[in-house]
Amino acid sequence: MSFLFNFTPDEDDPEKEADAFRPREDEANTVHKKTRATLSEAKEVTKFCDEELTSKFESLQLEFGQQCLKVVDTRKLGNLILKDEKFRSFADSKNLVAALSSNSDLVAGIYEGGLKMWECGEDLVHFLSSHPVGQAIELKGKFILELGCGAGLPGIYCCSCGAKAVHFQDFNEEVLQLVTHTNATYNITESKEVKCRYLSGDWSSLSQLLQKEKQIYDVILTAETIYSPENYSSLHDVFHTSLSANGVVVVAAKVYYFGVGGGTDGFIEYVESQKCFTAEVVHTIKAAVPRKIILLHRQKSNPGSR
Repeated sequence: MSFLFNFTPDEDDPEKEADAFRPREDEANTVHKKTRATLSEAKEVTKFCDEELTSKFESLQLEFGQQCLKVVDTRKLGNLILKDEKFRSFADSKNLVAALSSNSDLVAGIYEGGLKMWECGEDLVHFLSSHPVGQAIELKGKFILELGCGAGLPGIYCCSCGAKAVHFQDFNEEVLQLVTHTNATYNITESKEVKCRYLSGDWSSLSQLLQKEKQIYDVILTAETIYSPENYSSLHDVFHTSLSANGVVVVAAKVYYFGVGGGTDGFIEYVESQKCFTAEVVHTIKAAVPRKIILLHRQKSNPGSR
């Protein structure tokens, strides 16, 4: 099923926001076929923008508790990529350029929205920085994976909190090259001993790669990634194969995603059906479409193979 955004959410009008989330009927079949046919093999990304390109970016300052993060203003990045030949040659992706040209924020299985800063990514950082009693997540000295990272705000925040290593994953290699790595460079000084890694590709392939490497994480973070129930299995596999026995998964998402069937209730139901993790809603953000923070821990009876 397709999932295309072309909107600025209207928090004061649920009906307008609902219409914005619904997929375009005339594109549904085409995108659905592409989604099933397109698998992007997981790989490490090591080539990034040089200073000549990043000097053209405009930036924003975002505050989270006592931390202030400098990030690329992605609202203007799309036009820059389309108009500047140097960016076009660097981000040589037909899928990315096609999505930007059609003003689509997300096309499932083709372009996964990484050039847009989504609300739940910021929700996740606010949650981590608020240190809620009984739910505070220890980040210092930990190995952390951010799935579907896009701008990478949660992962970058973890870097600032003394994480040992932060690995950023996004479906689109170009997002990691243009945005994620640039944001990390803005905020991580040489004095901070944190090892960053960048991985592109789909989650099924990622799970296989991480298993092969025997890579384990103490904390897995993900925001706005549960919009499609078709992806729950592959996302859950990454959790199951790559989370330490005492680790935690933090999921930030909307309660429902119009037109595609995903949302927090359906995701929790799926997780519980697999009998590997417990799932608990620990925070709710009131909005026209409410948003929630969910914590996953391994069930004591099913610690996994790690």
